[in-house]
Amino acid sequence: MGDDVNESWRNLILDRVKQESHKSKPFEHIFGSYRNVCDTLSRLAENDARRRKAAGIAGGGSIDEEGSALLQQLEDLKATHQEMLKKKEVNDQRLITAKYDVERLEKEKTVLVNGRDNALRRVEEVEAKRQEVLAENKRIREASEETEKAMTELRDEHMVLQMLHTKTSADLKQCQMDRDELLERLKELKMKQIEFFNMETEREEQRQHQRKMEQINEAMRTMTAADKNLEIIDDLSDVAGYTTGDILPTFLSNKIEGHEGEITDLVWMQHGDTFFSASSDHNVLEYDVS
Repeated sequence: MGDDVNESWRNLILDRVKQESHKSKPFEHIFGSYRNVCDTLSRLAENDARRRKAAGIAGGGSIDEEGSALLQQLEDLKATHQEMLKKKEVNDQRLITAKYDVERLEKEKTVLVNGRDNALRRVEEVEAKRQEVLAENKRIREASEETEKAMTELRDEHMVLQMLHTKTSADLKQCQMDRDELLERLKELKMKQIEFFNMETEREEQRQHQRKMEQINEAMRTMTAADKNLEIIDDLSDVAGYTTGDILPTFLSNKIEGHEGEITDLVWMQHGDTFFSASSDHNVLEYDVS
């Protein structure tokens, strides 16, 4: 592009120089004609002088009319030639000035072209930066749109989570209330179970006591009336303070099964030769002491 501009400037300057040369070109023909006429007149004057010299005519004598006319034309031509030379000198000076102007304009054009090239380079750099900024702006805009979309999705998810949290909190509160109610019912049922267990334990103790009594009565009925060891102690208050030394039983007279009952008493008969004992094996043992 810079070469095209330089070429156009050069062509413009050359065209202007050619125009000036074209203006002065017709005068070149006139100058040539004047030079030819002057040369002709000079030759004629020389020939006339030679003829005059040959004829013995002095140089200061009269001149015929033809010679005078030619001399006058010569003078006129010389004056015209001088005028044309002055005009040519002016045109040459103008041509030199034009050349100087062309050189100055060439330098100014070079400066302008360099400035234009620098400006074009800056424009290209600015355009490249502008494209980069546009691309970055586009990327930021796309990222902003994606971020806004993600924020919208997050807000929707937050609302859903808030609703789920509210519902879960209500369900948890209801579950807690149901749990408290169930605990109260369990407490009531536990109290009833304890009461029922106590009642059952009491009834079981009564049944065991009754069964023991029945077993004892049954054992008493099976014994012989003559056996002195079968004396029944109705009241133990008489023997409560009775003490004795070390006594070893000689043999086991009878063994009575106590079943589930816990028998832990040791009872002496009033005559002092027999006692009953029991332990955790649920048996009542009768021992004789010799």
